[in-house]
Amino acid sequence: MRKILFVGNANSFLIFQLARHIKMVHPSWRIDILSEHLFELENAPYDNIFAVDNNHPYAKKKYIKAWYLASQLKKLIKQLDNDYDCIQILYLSSAYRFIWSKMKRLASKKVVTVFGGDFYKANFFMKSLMSKIVSDSDVISATNPDTLVEFSNYFNVPETKKQLVRFGLSILDEIDSLSQREISEWKVKNTIPEGKITIACGYNKSPNQNLQELIQVIILESELLSRCVFCFQFAGEETSYTRRVINLLNENHVDFRIFSERFSDRELAIYRRAMNLMIQVQATDSFSGAMQEHLYAGSFVITGKWLPYAVLDDEGVDYLRVNSIDEVGKAISENLERIPNKDKNKSVIAGFSKWSTTINSWINLLS
Repeated sequence: MRKILFVGNANSFLIFQLARHIKMVHPSWRIDILSEHLFELENAPYDNIFAVDNNHPYAKKKYIKAWYLASQLKKLIKQLDNDYDCIQILYLSSAYRFIWSKMKRLASKKVVTVFGGDFYKANFFMKSLMSKIVSDSDVISATNPDTLVEFSNYFNVPETKKQLVRFGLSILDEIDSLSQREISEWKVKNTIPEGKITIACGYNKSPNQNLQELIQVIILESELLSRCVFCFQFAGEETSYTRRVINLLNENHVDFRIFSERFSDRELAIYRRAMNLMIQVQATDSFSGAMQEHLYAGSFVITGKWLPYAVLDDEGVDYLRVNSIDEVGKAISENLERIPNKDKNKSVIAGFSKWSTTINSWINLLS
């Protein structure tokens, strides 16, 4: 038996699926998680969950939430064994620096997996806090080669410590098994006329998705308002940001649908297949799983040139990259009925992100 400690958000779909697929290969492995959030899902793939109460008022206050997180994690660490074979940090938080001396003693091997938001949104001070964790870790991995290079150059990570490891996407298998009838029934259920073009706008309610800016350029293209239904995934409680987005949509008479309930795997696969286009112009990213799923499902994707997707360009993926959000409205209008090279896109994404392709690299990383 091998004992692994994940550090991250137990509700993260990627972490959840990673744990589940490791268990499918090695049922005897113990996987515990030190989580920044209380666990909210069902059928946990983790053996033990040690979670911070993220509903506490201190967890929501801008200037003290890092202190609160560190203090609560410090208490939880006292409950943990100190003989883990590997500690795997998924999403590198600068707050971990304040408890790193205790955290790193829990395991003989220390792995950090870097995501775009960890690095690109961190300021100089936050990066300086990360530095000690990076230098003490045995392996630094990332899901995107561009992110891995930029991160490694910044922190002077030796070549021997770098590893490219991609998450699998279980939704790809669900997409393969869908029927056209399921998609048609979903559209009827959500009052989407068959003649309307469906456009997925981002994939969550984070301000990082730039949805207000996106809507402001879309409404300048009058043809889009009459021909399209714009879809948004706003799972969870309404926020001040989502209220502003919804008000902007209503004020400009946009035909839109908000999906506020968390999708099951099947529902998410149907949603991906039901979209004609997907617009993804967020501020930062590493290697968007949602965008990959849309490409695999046959959506034509419009995204930003500032995002590190050179790997998709190198493989000849059929999608469109814009220089700025200001170009998106025109780009949609010019490609409204464009059908991408579905076979090419599906083949590339399958090679990158089928769990059957990726899981062995994670097993090797944690061994």
